Amino acid sequence: MDKSCFSIKKIFESKSMTTFTVNGGLLLEKLIGFCDGRSNPIRMFSVKELKLATNNFDERVCRLVFYDLYKGVHQGRPIIVKKYRSAWGKEHVAINEIVYASGMSVHRNVLKFLGCCLEANCPLLVFETAQIKTLVDRIDNLDFYGFQPMPWKTRLKIAVDIAHTVVYLHTAFQRPIVHRHIKPSNVLLDERDRAKLHDFSLCVSIPEGESHVVETVSGTMGFIAPESFKTGIFSEKTDVYSFGAFLLELLIGQKLRNLRRRENGDEGHLVPYVKSQIENNRFEERVDHCIVAEGTWLGKEQQLKAVVCLAILCINDSEEERPTMIEVAKELRNIYRTANGPC
Repeated sequence: MDKSCFSIKKIFESKSMTTFTVNGGLLLEKLIGFCDGRSNPIRMFSVKELKLATNNFDERVCRLVFYDLYKGVHQGRPIIVKKYRSAWGKEHVAINEIVYASGMSVHRNVLKFLGCCLEANCPLLVFETAQIKTLVDRIDNLDFYGFQPMPWKTRLKIAVDIAHTVVYLHTAFQRPIVHRHIKPSNVLLDERDRAKLHDFSLCVSIPEGESHVVETVSGTMGFIAPESFKTGIFSEKTDVYSFGAFLLELLIGQKLRNLRRRENGDEGHLVPYVKSQIENNRFEERVDHCIVAEGTWLGKEQQLKAVVCLAILCINDSEEERPTMIEVAKELRNIYRTANGPC
């Protein structure tokens, strides 16, 4: 072998090991803070393995704000690889997601985390395969992707499943976890439209004995609770607010901020906007035309109104007045049991 080639290979190997060591240290530190280091086993992939599995990241199946998802096959198993587009400053975000995604992988409505690659400057995350379409694609981008309209009963089932997933985050761990990023584009759907919550990159744990945690404000405008946006205080009620906005987008079939911008010339504030629509008997006009086109059936109007009322409770400006996610999940389950519309 040419000595110069051998030297270059050694340099790359040395750099990969250094990156692996640095990222590994960050991951261990985060795991100790989250669960005293006692986590589910995390499989390690090499850069070489993932390049081979994805044909050098050739087939991008989903592009979101900060990252891309690539389809691949590893040892005969279909996988998805999450790759942040700009590595600088994102390694901490990726490490955070590794920690929380690994803890949530046992839940059936979470995109199953398989492992990661710490050799890359910004760690690569590996997930189970799913038919890559987001909830936004199914309710807001029908014409572009050629999807069939999503029935009301299916939307309601998705709401129930995601609510239970958030309840799991809030109650199943030693310390409550706040997701901070609940929105339709962070819900992936499989071929049967079963919901899979993903993107745990902004998750934070509430310290033992505390009711909230103070963090840098992160998330998506319109889904961030007022108290969190103003003070950086995040609690379980922050997720309740986000979930309320999530419910409203399920109902209207488009992004709330886009609707408000088209009508008002600005994004406005979510609570007074929705309340004004209801008080002026205009909210029914905003319900997705696909839901209206399904026709009427016994209890349909009551179901829609019940979901709207629940969403309004969730997006109350006062966090004390919002229900808990346990209460939200219970109410949605009761509403779903009365749903008799088409699937």
